[in-house]
Amino acid sequence: MFFREAVKAITKTKVFSLIIIIQLSISFLTLIGGVYLVQGTLSQLYKFNNIFDEKCTINITNQNILPFEHKNNDNSHGELLQYYEELLKDKNIVKMGTCWSGGAGTLKLSDLNIVTNGKLMGTSNSIFIDKNFFKYIRNINISSGRNFTEEDFNKNEGDLIPIIISKDLKNVMPLNSVIMGKLKIIGILKNNNNLFFDDTGNLYTGVTQKQKTIIVPINYNNLSNQAAMAQGIVQNTLITLKDFSLAEEYITKIKNDMVNITPTPFEVHKVSDIKAEYIDLIKTPIAISLSFATILIIFSFLGIMSIILTSLIRRKKEFGIKLSIGWTFKNICYQVIIEIFLLGISSYIIALMLSLILIQDDIYELNLATYLPTLVVVIVLMMFYSIMPIIKIRKMNIVDLIKDVR
Repeated sequence: MFFREAVKAITKTKVFSLIIIIQLSISFLTLIGGVYLVQGTLSQLYKFNNIFDEKCTINITNQNILPFEHKNNDNSHGELLQYYEELLKDKNIVKMGTCWSGGAGTLKLSDLNIVTNGKLMGTSNSIFIDKNFFKYIRNINISSGRNFTEEDFNKNEGDLIPIIISKDLKNVMPLNSVIMGKLKIIGILKNNNNLFFDDTGNLYTGVTQKQKTIIVPINYNNLSNQAAMAQGIVQNTLITLKDFSLAEEYITKIKNDMVNITPTPFEVHKVSDIKAEYIDLIKTPIAISLSFATILIIFSFLGIMSIILTSLIRRKKEFGIKLSIGWTFKNICYQVIIEIFLLGISSYIIALMLSLILIQDDIYELNLATYLPTLVVVIVLMMFYSIMPIIKIRKMNIVDLIKDVR
C-alpha cells in the first residue's frame, strides 16, 4: 500500500521529483567517479606489493628521457646481454626481468598491426617479455587458454610464436588461431590482470592492459632478437635486491657499469620513488573528484530538503484526508520515506548507467567493488534526507491538515 501511494505521489509532483533526480544523479555520478579513481589506485598499489618488495626493487629505464634518439650500436648488444647474465647470477639479486615495447628481431612491431578477417586491428600495445620477467611476475592472469611455458621462450626464426592477447582482440584473433603463419594465440588476458608495464613506460599506470594488447615471449639467445633485447634491458628492467639497504649501492654500480657499455641514455631509480611520484600524480585528481562530489552532495542536500519540505506543505490536504480515513502519522512517515528512497535509488541507477557510458579507462574496470560503497553512501544519505520530513510531519496538526492549502 505504502509503495503504491509513494509512486502516485511522485508522479503527481513531476517537476519536484525531476529536479531532485537530476541533482542526485549528478552528485552520485561524481561520487562513483571518485570511488573509481580510489579503487583503481589501491588495486594497482596492491598488485605491486604482491609482485615484489618495492623498497628492495630498482628499475632501469629510459622512458623519461626525451627526445629518445639514441640506439645501441652493434658492439654494445653482446656486452649488454653479458652484463644482464652477470646480474642474474649476482647473489644479492633475488630476481630480475625485462619487458619492453617496440618489436624484436623475429617479430617486428609492424607485424602486430594486423588486418585479419577483413577487420583492421589497428596499432597494438605490444609488450615483449623475456623468461626472467615471466618468472618475476609469476604467470600472467588470463581468462581463457593457457599461460606461457619455458618452451615458449625458446622459439627460433621459423617457429610459431605463441602470444597472449587482450579480450577486445579475440573476435578478430580467436583462441588457438594462427595469424600470418607465425603467431599462435594461446591465451586471453583478464581485463584486470597483473601486468605492470605499457607503451608509456609508466610502471604504475600500466598495471592493467585491456585494449589492443599483445604479450610476446622472446628468446634472447636467438641472435636476431639480441639487439631488441639489449634495447629492452635499457628500456625497462626490474631488479629486486636481497635487502633494501643495497639499493643505493646497486643504483650507483649499475649506472657506472652500463654507461661504459651502451651509448643509449638511461636512468636507474628505486621503485619506491616511482611509486611516490605516481601517488603525487593521482592524489590531486582523486581529492578534486571526491571534494567535488562532497560539495555537490551538500548543496543537493540543502536544495532537496527545501524541495521536499515545500512539497510537504503543498500536500497538507492530502495528509489530512488520509488521517481522516484511518491513516496514522506513522503511516504517512512510511510513505514519505519510501518516496525519498525511490527518488534516491532511481537517481543512483541513472548515475550507474551514465558511469558505464562515460567512465572508460584502460587502467581499471568498473565492478561491484566500485558500486557497493557508493550504494551504501546513497542509502545513508536517503536516511538523512528522511529525518527532516519526519520531524515536520509529526509536528503537523490534524485540524490544519484538512484545510485546503493553496
